[in-house]
Order: sequence, then structure tokens, then C-alpha cells
Amino acid sequence: ETEAEDVYRFAPTLSEEEMQTFSEGIHYNAYKMLGAHPMTVDGVEGVRFAVWAPNVVRVSVVGDFNFWNPDDLPMTRISQGVWEAWSSNAREGGAYKYLIRHGNGETVHKADPVGFRTCVAPDTSSVICGKSKYRWHDKAWMEQAASRTPLHGPVNIYEMHLGSWRRKEDGSLYSYGELA
Repeated sequence: ETEAEDVYRFAPTLSEEEMQTFSEGIHYNAYKMLGAHPMTVDGVEGVRFAVWAPNVVRVSVVGDFNFWNPDDLPMTRISQGVWEAWSSNAREGGAYKYLIRHGNGETVHKADPVGFRTCVAPDTSSVICGKSKYRWHDKAWMEQAASRTPLHGPVNIYEMHLGSWRRKEDGSLYSYGELA
């Protein structure tokens, strides 16, 4: 026998302001609202899960805390494609994934795109992690980096293959000349 809180007695924890700034594309700290966040709601410890999945029919959280049962923790669509769920059984260090159901009936397990930690390969699960507990040890390096002149320091160069993400309406790839 197991005693558990009724997860539906808790109101959504994401505010209207967060949802509005997210939908406008100006929520610059979306990682604080999306992902798995250990928290206390109405005096009960648990984890809030939130994911952006705008074009799906259903999302559930499955993990070692609910025996990977797809019916145990279905998420509620809040707004703008954001889904939220809260569990008093989930704890920091637990593994989880999102079970996504598409309109065509296909279901897939997905790692959290905003997860703060993952399991060791070949397991692709995300891990519930309280991000605020990590202590950075790079103060000296950050001070040294801040004192450098940008023209005399290291450079990061990012390359992108435009053809891998931009396609014509018929699905065919653009040529480099067309993209330029």
C-alpha cells in the first residue's frame, strides 16, 4: 500500500505573467519555468514538471517514481503549448522522461529538453536536479576572463548547415544560392 497526494488538488504553479512573456518570446529565463523543479506546494514537497510541446495531443511524465506508468501522471495543457504536472512522489535524483502522444496515435518517450542532468548512456532519461545547489568554483577564471580584451582572447565560432533546417513548402531542400 502507498499513500499519495492527489496531484489534481494543486493549482498550476506557472503564472499568467510567465505564460504571457513566454508566448511573446521574451521570457529570457524559460529554464526557470520549464523542466523539472523540486518545490514545496501547500506544504507538500514534490516536483513540478513543465514542457513546451505545442503540437501534441497528450503528454505524461513517466519515471522511476511512478514505475514508468504512462497513466499515473498525465500533464495538463496550461497555455501556448506548455504542459504542467506536479508530483509528490518524485524526488531529486529520480529518472524521468516525457511520454508524448501525437495526433496520429504515435507515442514516443523523450528526454527533457530543458533537463539539468541526464542518466549515463545508454540510458537517455533525464534526472530531477535542484540546480540551485551546485556551487561554482570558477571565480578566479571569471575575474581573469572579465579583465581580458576581447580582441586578444579566445573566439567561439559557430557553424550551421542551413539546409538541414530550412526547407521549401514541398519538403525539398534549398540550394546554397537560394539561401544566400
